[in-house]
Amino acid sequence: MKNIGDMMGLMKQAQKMKKEMSRIKKEISKSIIIASDSNQIITISVNGDYQVKKVTVNDDALKNMSTKQIENVVEEAFSNTIKQVKDMTNEKMKNLSDMGVPKDFNLPM
Repeated sequence: MKNIGDMMGLMKQAQKMKKEMSRIKKEISKSIIIASDSNQIITISVNGDYQVKKVTVNDDALKNMSTKQIENVVEEAFSNTIKQVKDMTNEKMKNLSDMGVPKDFNLPM
């Protein structure tokens, strides 16, 4: 009989974890991260699902830039934005660590 009680406890814990994961997934999806290159020439807004919501360009700064320089600025802006989304996701996932979910567990998106 003790095994049945243990099994029921595990099932309740799994349901609690699933509910918390769902809540965190929704919270992450709704989040908007805004980042730019170091000179703030390109600014990018991305949601927690990595969907680009807005790109802003400083036209004056682009006028004197070569194609290669523009490519580098865009690359830096995207890289910074993606890093911030990952950092935000990891921060929100810390809550699940307390529930026994491994730290490196990837949240299914």
